[in-house]
Amino acid sequence: MIKRIIQIREQTGLSQEKFAERLGLSRNFINQVENGKKNISDRTISDICREFNINEEWLKKGTGEMNKQNDDIGNIISELLDKNHPLYDIIKGIMLTYQKLDIHSRSIIDRFIADSLYYQKTPEFKNHGSAVEEAEKAYIKSRSLSAQKTNASVSNIIAESKEKNNTSSITSNRFKYSG
Repeated sequence: MIKRIIQIREQTGLSQEKFAERLGLSRNFINQVENGKKNISDRTISDICREFNINEEWLKKGTGEMNKQNDDIGNIISELLDKNHPLYDIIKGIMLTYQKLDIHSRSIIDRFIADSLYYQKTPEFKNHGSAVEEAEKAYIKSRSLSAQKTNASVSNIIAESKEKNNTSSITSNRFKYSG
């Protein structure tokens, strides 16, 4: 098992210190494990498997595939909530925003997610496009309409501003202001 622990650490490109950090252990402990001076607990074995997506049978006995299949929802969530994951900040923002929503807004989102999952699993709906695709189209359309309204508002503000300020005179490299 020692060789397999070293293999995991080396394949992930981590120093003993960084490997230990990810597991909540000391570098000294990892060094002693790798040198056969310390035994590793079942809890630490479990932590290594969870943290690095390792098949526990492979780690303990050297049989089977090194990596677990990544279809376990718990593993997927753990991976996404790792602070080093590129989507971490986005997911955190979504979760914090959801928590701040009122009950009605939450129920709309909950219903959308439930419908999306249902449509993905139901064969007769697979040919009709997913709820996610429909939601994306609706979102893009709403953003487009919002942008058009914003552009109109900005144009109105600029026009009003020009009308109010047409009596002064300043000239610069970027602006002509005359009155």
